[in-house]
Amino acid sequence: MNPLSGLGKNRSAKPLSVSAAQQPPGILSTLPLPYWRGAVTTFDGWRRTRPIGHREDVTWEEVRALLAPEHPTIVPDKALGQSFLPCLLKEAPLVGSTLEHAQKAGQPTTGRMRSQHHVTEATMLVMDIDGLAKADFMAGLAKLKNDGIAYLAYTTFSHGKADKPGMRVRLVVPVDGALDTEGYRLAWRGLDKHYWNGQAGKADLSGARLCQQQGMWCCHRDRLGQARSWTHSGGVASAAALRKIGALSSEALRVPRNGAAAPSNCAKGFSRPASLPCGDAMLAQLGKIISLIDPDSQYDLWLLVLAVIFNETGGSEAGFALADEWSSAGEKYKGEREIRQKWHSFDLDHPNPARFGSLIWIVQNVERGVE
Repeated sequence: MNPLSGLGKNRSAKPLSVSAAQQPPGILSTLPLPYWRGAVTTFDGWRRTRPIGHREDVTWEEVRALLAPEHPTIVPDKALGQSFLPCLLKEAPLVGSTLEHAQKAGQPTTGRMRSQHHVTEATMLVMDIDGLAKADFMAGLAKLKNDGIAYLAYTTFSHGKADKPGMRVRLVVPVDGALDTEGYRLAWRGLDKHYWNGQAGKADLSGARLCQQQGMWCCHRDRLGQARSWTHSGGVASAAALRKIGALSSEALRVPRNGAAAPSNCAKGFSRPASLPCGDAMLAQLGKIISLIDPDSQYDLWLLVLAVIFNETGGSEAGFALADEWSSAGEKYKGEREIRQKWHSFDLDHPNPARFGSLIWIVQNVERGVE
């Protein structure tokens, strides 16, 4: 469903506050902010996959009031704060642990849930900024404002924690076109590249996925004095322009989704097999190459390694044990439960599954310092 559909054509547009002469070509859309509409799906808590509600055809002012009202919600733990997706969800077969729970409870196995199979299209971008220096963060906001682009930004739950230096902020920007999952990824990277030279989202690339849940404004009582929000009601960003920038900046970092996307020259000591051996030999082959990959790599790469192991082992327990063993060697390891949740989120019927060649691609690019 396109959140921009059904807009009235007889509304009068308010003049924008920044002249077109001041804009970089193509970044500021001709769509006035009063004409913009978005959609939000809400969740009760951080770990829930089933939504508690949704709002469509919402204005920018309504989005601001919903996500970051006058004061943040006080919660003792991040998991207790409400979260959202910047789009509607569609009815589709349930997946992962949500499907398992529905089957055990005798409930329908088709419905709406937070997953890549259920998201629709978004007309706003949401970016988590983790650890950026305050001066760099504010410079990006100033550039958005100078370009006449509307934005909402607010500190996240972890902002101000002693072990979480730098700015911890969530940024929301309206765009003039409906973005599907791939368009969203490209536009997200384009926004980061154009306004923060690719540094704002570097610490957490998971936000480039449309299905990644985002927290509403909340904070711990002890850090209430450090909670902040920033807003500017300018114009709307061009989705096409941001996608174009994102496509250019993503080529070196693009994560291939199957073996065919791996480079032609394989990593040292490895060949690209037509098919992997079975059983213990296959696990040994996987174990050998993932030993060259840092489990504390960027989130996208870590998740890709798990997906490859899942696909090549058919989602077996032996494959899970290998994935957990590899992940546990990293400082970011949160325990077996997290690995199990990711394991259940993968789909053996994926039309373009990540395969062994993707591991070769990671090793080559990490060795060259592309990551």
